[in-house]
Amino acid sequence: MSTPGDGSETCDYRTTEHTDDGSVWECPHPAAEGHDRCPFHLPASEDIDARAAFFDALQRAETADDPAAQKRHKQFLGATIERLDLSNEVVDGGDNYPVDLRGAVVESLDCRRASLEQPFRLDGTEVDSLTGDESTVQRLSAARATFGSVSFDRARIEHLEFDDATIEAATFRYATLEFADFPDATFESADFQYVEAEEFGTIGATFRTATFFGAILRGGYFDDTQFESVDFEWVRGTEYHFDGADLGVATFEGTTGWHADFTDATFRTAHFPDVEIDRCRFADADLGVATFEGAAFETLGLEGTAFRALSLADASVQSLRARPASGCEGCLSLRNAVVEGGWLTDAGRVVYDLAEATVGDLSLEASGPLVSRLHIHGTEFEGFDFGQATLGLEAAHYVLHELEGGGAERVSQMTGLLAALGTLYERLDGDPPRTVDADHAREVLDVDVTDAGVVSALEAAADYEGPVDAAAADPDAPGSHDPGALESTYRKAKNGADESGNSTAAGRFFERQMRNRRRNHAKLALDGDLSGPARALKTTEWLRNAVLSVATGYGERPWRVIVSSVGVIGFYGLVYWQLIRPSFDVPNPSPVEYFVFSAQSFITFVVGPPPAATSFWLRAVTASEGFVGAFFITLFVFALTRRVHR
Repeated sequence: MSTPGDGSETCDYRTTEHTDDGSVWECPHPAAEGHDRCPFHLPASEDIDARAAFFDALQRAETADDPAAQKRHKQFLGATIERLDLSNEVVDGGDNYPVDLRGAVVESLDCRRASLEQPFRLDGTEVDSLTGDESTVQRLSAARATFGSVSFDRARIEHLEFDDATIEAATFRYATLEFADFPDATFESADFQYVEAEEFGTIGATFRTATFFGAILRGGYFDDTQFESVDFEWVRGTEYHFDGADLGVATFEGTTGWHADFTDATFRTAHFPDVEIDRCRFADADLGVATFEGAAFETLGLEGTAFRALSLADASVQSLRARPASGCEGCLSLRNAVVEGGWLTDAGRVVYDLAEATVGDLSLEASGPLVSRLHIHGTEFEGFDFGQATLGLEAAHYVLHELEGGGAERVSQMTGLLAALGTLYERLDGDPPRTVDADHAREVLDVDVTDAGVVSALEAAADYEGPVDAAAADPDAPGSHDPGALESTYRKAKNGADESGNSTAAGRFFERQMRNRRRNHAKLALDGDLSGPARALKTTEWLRNAVLSVATGYGERPWRVIVSSVGVIGFYGLVYWQLIRPSFDVPNPSPVEYFVFSAQSFITFVVGPPPAATSFWLRAVTASEGFVGAFFITLFVFALTRRVHR
């Protein structure tokens, strides 16, 4: 075994490669006995006690009087070390000069349960295995270093920098980090599960896979970071920045925070169920296929955002600020969501699914009528302004349930796709790379994957454009509504219009509500499963509804009452002329007299008895007409008052 010499000879190793300014660095350590170089610069084949040599060097640094000598004795630039075991040791030289291993080649650096009170500098090193589990580290920098594996599980680190480093596999499970920065680093896999960091950054870094499951990040900076897949589930923190990041297949389930910025970010699939973020922004981002089921936002910004399918089902948004990217033809689902207010500007051809949603004071702006791209089914409106010109309600004759050509198919396809992706996410298990069962993938979608990682399965599903299996069928799909559902839809729209003071829209929605009620009566009357009396009851209800529609427009069209009244007067005039003519003891009466008499009877205002009006049938018919007339006059007053009120 090679050991340090007696100090009379100094190592002859010289280098300019690893110095900051390109100056010549001369090794200060004594040459090993029988060698021209110290134990740190001997060939790797030499049998070296690196640990003993390392602590001898620190001892010399501690006893040196000259600060420059203290610093130099802690430098090991260009060292070649097979194994440096610092486990369970305390490395503290009494000063703040770093243990400098720049450019070193180390097969194994073991710092498990060690207390590294000195800064460690590993810039440009090549380390096959760096292990620091349960250690305490003051400062560690490793710019442009290359690592096979890095492990700091349950470690406590004050300052960590891995600028432009390359790491095959990194794990920091349950670690506590005051400051950790990995700018421009490259990771094959990284595991930061349950890490707690005050400030954490990976700006410009590249990850094949990364997981931050359960982490606490009070400040997370991931700008311009590239992920093939990232697991950000149940992360807690204050703010997260992903400006310009490429997140590939990403899941953020259950993440909470105050602010998250994804400006210019790109996703293949984005999974954000149950997140709670006060302010979240996706300006100019491309979300691909994204799900936000059950999410809660105070402010959600989707300015210039592109997506193929975006689901905010069951989400709660206090202020929505949405402007899909120009040319975007995706589907935005707000099923069962609550949107209290905000604005939506549409310059593309996006279809919006509002089934069972609650929409508040949402301002709309679009390049054309928007109502034909809104899937409204059972939607509640609380403070929504139906008078917005961009809706195009008048041109659409206040029809809410019909989508423009191809819109219904797009909603059904995207809803099914989002549901199918959700089931794939639910089947994820195990540690990264997580797997999904191929048979299950084929059950949900016709996605041809073997037992592949989550990235392969979800990417294939995200690009899928074929039919969705019946298991993911959409019960509330456009075009599949029955009359009862449509009646409820228009009733809720009428109530919303009434609440916002738009009486014109309320009246038109009420008409459509009643029309669908009539259709529902007809459907039930023809239902063979109902008993005879029940079907008869529905038939009479249908008849009463039909008469009310024809005669009054459900109280919304007074002119129909007038037309109906004229029709009734004419009908009774014909009856008098054809059936009760003998009762008129007037020679050759004019036909007009019968209709004048009918009008008098209709308004129950007859000056004296009719000529020879002693016939029982004549008295019966005039009495019935008087009753019908009084009814129609009452309807006219009601309809006219209602119309004036609206």
